[in-house]
Amino acid sequence: MPGKTPAKARKPKGIVGLLAPLEKVLRKSMSGASKISKHGAGIGHWLSMNAARWAWIGACSTMLVLVPILFEVQREQQCLTMERLMVEDLKKQGYTDQDLAHMGYSTVIAPAVGLNDMASGSSNQ
Repeated sequence: MPGKTPAKARKPKGIVGLLAPLEKVLRKSMSGASKISKHGAGIGHWLSMNAARWAWIGACSTMLVLVPILFEVQREQQCLTMERLMVEDLKKQGYTDQDLAHMGYSTVIAPAVGLNDMASGSSNQ
């Protein structure tokens, strides 16, 4: 029978014929995906271990550097508030601005240029 091909050489017809090449592609993709997932799991583990280390370093650095600075700024604001209250009390007692400046109070004479001037939009031109 010269016109007939063996059963192995025949290509399936219909939907099965359309899906047969897809099966090969899926098998290759799945094997590649499993390799990628194994590699990705290793990278993920490495990143998680290093991320924890860098988070620890960042948290410790913040505590050692920024927290004392924040406390110092807060203390400085409290000191300036107390100094203003003392200056107001001394002014009520009759001291002049010059007397208070000689006593060492820094809040007596406000600077000529400051944030208030910039906020109001005035300029000295």
